Order: sequence, then structure tokens, then C-alpha cells
Amino acid sequence: MVAGGIVGCIIVIISIFGFSIPSRGNLGLFLAAMLPFVFSTVGFGLVISSVVNTQQQAILGLFFALMPFMLISGFATPVENMPTWLQYVAEISPLKHFLIIVQGSFLKSMPPEEVWCNTWPMLIIAAVTYTSATLFVERRLQ
Repeated sequence: MVAGGIVGCIIVIISIFGFSIPSRGNLGLFLAAMLPFVFSTVGFGLVISSVVNTQQQAILGLFFALMPFMLISGFATPVENMPTWLQYVAEISPLKHFLIIVQGSFLKSMPPEEVWCNTWPMLIIAAVTYTSATLFVERRLQ
């Protein structure tokens, strides 16, 4: 989680100073919203790692789980253009919520209320994934 936070901060620094992308929103609020994103993505990795037996299975599981999450997150096609059932599935992708925060923080000055509206789903995703991973590991140890 610490590595994810550090990499996220480095990417923000490179985007602002290296690529001259202006950050129109509150940078502190953006960095605070990045933490639930890191927690929720690490949670998905922990769930997959707690279910599989080998490192190869974990790598394949992450590939097959995270690729669809990336595709339905809205980075390539707008979520609004997807079928309704797929829009509901996209809600469990932390990347979907974080992309809204990233676009809102860098391209427009997103108000804190809108940032919160996209942060709390990531907190719920993190809580569910960490709880699930803990239960899977406890069952495996018994």
C-alpha cells in the first residue's frame, strides 16, 4: 500500500512538472482520495491471493480479474455508453471511481462533495475485499 501511494505521488509530480498538466482542483483532496483507491486495489489482490494456491495462479487471476475492470472503468469508452447491466458491474471497479476523481481534479475544479461521492464507494470496496480476504485466509488456516 505504501508503494502504491508513493508511485501515485510520483505520477502526479511527473504529470504536473514533466508534462505541464495543470491541476485545477485541490491537490490535497486528490491525494487523500488516492488512498482509498490504493486500499481497494490492494484488497482485490489480497482476495485473489487468498483463494489461489500458487504464484502463477495469482498472476493469472489478477490478469483475468483486472483486465475486465480496466475495460469497464471508462478509460477507453464512457460508462454511460455501456449496457445498463454493465454500468452496474462497473460500479464495483475502483478504477471507475478514481478516474472520475482524476479527471475532475486535473481538468476541472471538482468540488469536495463530488470527490466524496466517488471516494466512499472505494472505501466500501476496500472494506469488502479486506474482509473477504481475511475470511478466506482464516478458513484456509483451519
